[in-house]
Amino acid sequence: MIFLFVRKVITDFFSSLSFFSRLPIHYIYNDFHFFSFARSIWIWPFISAFIGGLEGCFIYTLSFTTLSSSIIAFSALGFHLLLTGCLHEDGLADCADGFGGGHNIDQKLTIMKDSRLGTYGVLTLLIVLGIQITSLISLMTLHQKIIPLLTAIAVLSRSSMLIPVFILSPVQSKSMASQLDHIPFISSFIHFTVTISICLYLLNWKFTILYLLVSFITGFLFSLIINNHIKGYNGDCLGAVQVLSTTALLVTSNLLFI
Repeated sequence: MIFLFVRKVITDFFSSLSFFSRLPIHYIYNDFHFFSFARSIWIWPFISAFIGGLEGCFIYTLSFTTLSSSIIAFSALGFHLLLTGCLHEDGLADCADGFGGGHNIDQKLTIMKDSRLGTYGVLTLLIVLGIQITSLISLMTLHQKIIPLLTAIAVLSRSSMLIPVFILSPVQSKSMASQLDHIPFISSFIHFTVTISICLYLLNWKFTILYLLVSFITGFLFSLIINNHIKGYNGDCLGAVQVLSTTALLVTSNLLFI
């Protein structure tokens, strides 16, 4: 019984790390027999903190060089995209193309499944990523404080992905995202407890409350948008929430610290 529990924990960790990043996990672990996407959300905050911490350390390390803030910010974005494989950004682009180009639910879902990138997707990525880069340039003045800040943002932005899950239904019954329609209570409890604990540790309680509100409002408002367009959520929508939440939190950080 204990062995089975430990095996599930290990599987959740490596499977989630493999999903959220492009690290070569298959060289270390490849036994995903006990993996459950819904159950694994308990470990998302730890994986998110790891990814956000790496990105913060990358920026902090480059800040010791003679590179300009603009070059560091663009390099940091490139590092993020390489680390995550553009997982969430692809979802945002697909949503923009589908919502902008489709005239009904079926057309929008068909466009979202298309691997080609359209005008709506390109322009949306340019605007959103442009805002992120501009925000990062301004936040360079925080120096080592940027590490806990980006770590907290990474944790909260991925936590906000669950907001559409809790208030909407999946539009595709056999997709990976549809598995989140049946999340065990204990996984949800651990997820949000750890998320709040990490943010309280990295930020003070006032900033934690504010950032929680920003990420929740972003996720909730986008949930209303996707419900209006496709009457539910899919994986692309969850990825879009993560990117938009990250952007909103970066802008909020600029208002607070700059």
